[in-house]
Order: sequence, then structure tokens, then C-alpha cells
Amino acid sequence: MKTKRQDGGAGLPARVLGWLKREKWALPALLLAAVILCGVRVYLRGDAFDAGGTLRAVSADLTAGTALPAGAAALTVEEDRGVYAFSGGNQYLTCGEGEETLYFADGRTGAAEWNVVPLENGGFALLSDALRVNGAPLAVSCIGGFTVYAYREGAAAFYMEFWAVDAASGTVSRLDRAPADGETVLVYFPQKTAALSLENETGAAAGDYAEYEKGTVLAVTEDTAVPDEAADGAYRGRQTLTVQVRTGRYQGRTLTDVYHYVGPLSSVPVKEGDGVALILSTYADGSLRASVYEYDRIPALAIVLALFCLVTALVGGKTGVKSLVGLAVTVAVLFLALIPLLLRGFPTLPTVFAAAALIAVVSFTVLGGVHRKTVCAMLGAVAGTGIALVFGLLAQTLARVDGLRISDVEPLLQLRQTGTPIGLKGLLVGGIVISALGAVMDVAMSVSSALEEVHAANPGLGRKELFRSGMNMGRDMVGTMTNTLILAFLGAGFTLIIYLYSLGLQPYQILPSAYAAIEVISGVAASVGMILSIPLTAAVSAVLLGKK
Repeated sequence: MKTKRQDGGAGLPARVLGWLKREKWALPALLLAAVILCGVRVYLRGDAFDAGGTLRAVSADLTAGTALPAGAAALTVEEDRGVYAFSGGNQYLTCGEGEETLYFADGRTGAAEWNVVPLENGGFALLSDALRVNGAPLAVSCIGGFTVYAYREGAAAFYMEFWAVDAASGTVSRLDRAPADGETVLVYFPQKTAALSLENETGAAAGDYAEYEKGTVLAVTEDTAVPDEAADGAYRGRQTLTVQVRTGRYQGRTLTDVYHYVGPLSSVPVKEGDGVALILSTYADGSLRASVYEYDRIPALAIVLALFCLVTALVGGKTGVKSLVGLAVTVAVLFLALIPLLLRGFPTLPTVFAAAALIAVVSFTVLGGVHRKTVCAMLGAVAGTGIALVFGLLAQTLARVDGLRISDVEPLLQLRQTGTPIGLKGLLVGGIVISALGAVMDVAMSVSSALEEVHAANPGLGRKELFRSGMNMGRDMVGTMTNTLILAFLGAGFTLIIYLYSLGLQPYQILPSAYAAIEVISGVAASVGMILSIPLTAAVSAVLLGKK
């Protein structure tokens, strides 16, 4: 009679070691993915792009002859034909590609070049020579600390003064002109008697700025939100709340008269005990104003994801758990490597294809180790993804559309115009590759696994017979998988499709549009990649498994 082995306290470690022994290729694959991701993050962290922050403001009540305040930045001016650069500590005052990023970086780049614009009362505005947001140049401002925002003419936050630093005495005196090349100056914000420092802000600073934090509704003191039949019963109106802040530097503080504006397209009514996301606006006089940004959906999303993982693990068993590990790798590659690299200006399509290949290799290795079956699936998936890429490029060339015609690309175009070197034209085909990857991997593994079973049942089959069997099984997948991809693309634009249909437009008004071309190319290119991955996987499997 068999007896159950008692592992005692060493049961879990023994099971973990046993799993690592059985799945000897899973750990190296995960380590490979981790090394690649860490390498990418180290590379990105070394770039000046990630060096952003808010520079500290040093308290300084200046008059002529005042000594240079301790901690203030004495900056050397470089001026050439009206373009200025300010260096301190062998680094240059530099603004990032977006708002709220001002820092000192090694080397003088376009983001470290400024225009000095005279203002009334003898002050100046420091406007970026290269970077803009929504058409307005980024400008040095003092909101909490020293940072940059899109310039608004007349706004007091952008009014700066230059104070010349005397090298011999260490005292400062105000300049009533723009600084000259070679001078040493101090950037001063008189409204708050604050001088620019070389250090980043590490703590909370008082000033006019906003924070997003979590809160809990303690009471609803006023509620005018009512259903609007014209908006399909959605609520419209305003609530006044008493809210307790749960995170941030105001944690534990109870706020009254917190407004929550409810609308069909904005937010939903809340009740006592609900979690909310707050916008906390702190002003120069120390006052605080709060409003509700949205209902806090993080707990609901956490429950949904937990149920998904539970169902996957219960139904799929060990394979389900492995698939969750592969999914985690996919998410990590996309958000920790692919998107940051694209924002650095890496070529869109090669970078997307490399990320897709890494996801396929690691996922298949975690699921099935390194065997003939998984190797066949890897090769078939990578080849099918490459075909989807090539077909997408061909289709967009014939239709004369590219990533610049995608409906939601405008914010990225603004980023590029303000200095972010992201490649926009390749985003259409890059999205096709990512969306096709899951279906291609599914088909490749199904064909490869089925052919290995056929080979195990009849080892004497030759390559032609195995290839024919793979094609027979693959043909049954074509219809359903093609429908899956096409319906996925149509479902993503379902709301817009309904709206266009309601307009009663003629076919010649819809079909020539970039929207129709993009949807057709996306669905068809992904489907072609998936379909052709069947014969490719079957051919690779036949070569590796069948007899000559």
C-alpha cells in the first residue's frame, strides 16, 4: 500500500525545487527576460530624459549687495545670437519634453537652450527655444519649486529676475537688462522671494500646484444629481461631499465642501463610504481646495484581475499558472521596455518586432520548456508575426496611410513636436504586430502540439505526411481565428461604427476614408500573419519531427 510522504516544514521548498528541476528551462527564460528588462531600465535611467524633477527654491529676500544665498545656484551664462544656456556645476539647466520637468543635465542639448523675453517691471521670462506644449513654449516657473509649464502671457508664475553675482565679493545685484555672455547670475522669483537651487525638490513644497490622491466619502451634504433621460438615464448634476484624505501629505485630513460634478461622460454619483480620486490644489497663500476627479475603481479592478487569475489557475492548473507568468512577462516587456524605448526614438517597427519575438520565446519556454514542440511553435510564431509586419507595410503603402492617420495619434504628434523623438508612421503596423501576436502564438502552439501527438502515435510518418496533417488541422482554425481577429478590431471601434451608420453615409463616403483603410488593414494584416503561420509551423514541425 502506498503511503503519503510527510514533508513537514520542508514541503513548500521541496515542491519549489522540484518544479524548478522539472521545468529546468523556465527559470533561465525568466532570468533572461529579467536581465533584458533590467538592462533596458538601466540604459533608460542613464538618459537625461529620466532625470526630471522640480528644482528646489531657496528662500532669499534680496537687496543690492546681499550675499549669494546658501544653496542658491550661481549660473554661468552662455549667449549666442539671442539664445541662452545656463550652466552650474558643469551641468546645464534643461527642461524635459513635457510640463513639470526642469533639471540640470550633463551636456548642452536643444532642451537646454532658452530665450530671454523682457517683461514689464524689469523682469524676464525664460522660454524654451525648442520645446512646446499645445503650441506654447515651455517656460521656467515657480510653482512649489522651480519647474516648467506652457507659457501663459501675464501669469505671475513666469516672472523672473536676474541678479548678477560678483565673483570677488560674492554679493548680488539686480540686472535691469538681459544677462551677457560669460556673466554669472542668479535666477530669482520675487513673488515668493525664492532663488533657484541646484538640488531637486525632495519634500512637499508650498505653492500653486495640484496633487492626485485617494479619499473616502464620509458624508454627502448636498446632491443635485438626477437621471437624464436624454442621456440614457445617466446622472447629471453636482454633489457636495465631506471627504477624508487617505494618501499623500494631507493623509488623515477631513475636507468639507468638496465638489463632485456628475455628468454622462464624466463621473458617477457617489455615496457614503465610497472611495474617490481627489484633485488637491494648494495655493501660494497656503489654502487648499479639493474636488473629486473620479470614483476610485482600483479596488474593483483588483477584484476583477484576482478572479481572472483564480479562474485561470483553477481551470488550467499548472499550465494556467504558467500562462499567468507568461502574461506578466508580456506586460513587463510592453510597459517597462517597448514603450519607453519608443519614446526615446528607437525605430518603431524593429523595436516592436524584437519585443514580440522576446515575448513569444519566453512565453513558450515557460509553458513547455525547450523541446521540439515549443521550438517549432516559437519559429512559427516569430515567422507569422514577421509576415503580419511585412503585409501591413505593403497594405499601408498601397492605401497611402500610416500611423499619422490613426484617430488618437494627435497627443503623440504634439509630444513629437515638443521634442519627444517617437516614430509615428510605424505605429499602425506596430499595433498590428502586437494585436496579431496572441492569435499567432495560439495557432503556432496548436499546430505544433498536434503534430507532435501525431508523430508520437505514428513515428514512421514522413515529412510530407506530417505537413499534410498540420495543414488539415490548421484549416479548421482559419475560420474561427480570422473571425476572432476581425471582430476584435471591429469591436474596438464599435461606438464609432454605430455613429457612422446613423449618418446614413454612402459607401463612397466611408470606404475612401483613412478610418476605413486603417480598420481593414489592421484586421486583414493580422489575419494574414495568423493564417500563414499555420503552413510555416507545419513545415518547421515536419522538418524537425518527420523522417526524410
